[in-house]
Amino acid sequence: MLVAASYDVWEDTPKSSSGARTVRLDSQTHELLKFWRRRQQVERAEWEEKHHKEPEKYDPYVDSGRVFTWKDGRPYHPEYLSQIFNRLVQKLGLPPIRLHDLRHCAATLSLAAGIHMKTIQVMLGHSSYRLTADTYTSVLPQLE
Repeated sequence: MLVAASYDVWEDTPKSSSGARTVRLDSQTHELLKFWRRRQQVERAEWEEKHHKEPEKYDPYVDSGRVFTWKDGRPYHPEYLSQIFNRLVQKLGLPPIRLHDLRHCAATLSLAAGIHMKTIQVMLGHSSYRLTADTYTSVLPQLE
């Protein structure tokens, strides 16, 4: 996971003790990501061809292993993605919300939909059931 402080970025492990976790995807999202991967492979080939022809103008492709990158393979700065999200929120006239708040929104909606708290804990990567329960059960009046 990329972490940013000011404009410095470094790789770090998630806060939770569980580390990496599996994210379940619906079939549409899975197909979209496969399409995106093919597009990324085409962009890489084009970039490497440009670098081969004009190495003084184009740096080598960076195989960052990231899903969303610049055309040269460098990962996006986390703040850049937040800025893009904020612009979309403003453009669509939505109430102000941070990108990170979508985690809380997903958890709250999952809880309202009747998904078990343990499942939500795993989805969020929380280290304890209590943290998830204490954070989300007071959000919805119908759960009191």
